[in-house]
Amino acid sequence: MYTNNLSVREQEVFRFIVEHIESNNISPSMRTICKNVHLGSVSSAHRYVHSLIDKGWLKVTKNNVGQIFSYTPVLRMK
Repeated sequence: MYTNNLSVREQEVFRFIVEHIESNNISPSMRTICKNVHLGSVSSAHRYVHSLIDKGWLKVTKNNVGQIFSYTPVLRMK
């Protein structure tokens, strides 16, 4: 997977989301992303997640497990 169009921090957030989904079968909350990627605020996590969505690395899917949205990584090859 080539992530060279992402900033270093976007890559960290993306990798964390992918690893969290693989190990827990559920996407992480913004607060969990913030804590584990050492961001200063939940709004920073929100900004990075939405940047990944805008760039096509994540897609929003409806979830029925108590979360409003879940994020599905989009696998991309160069």
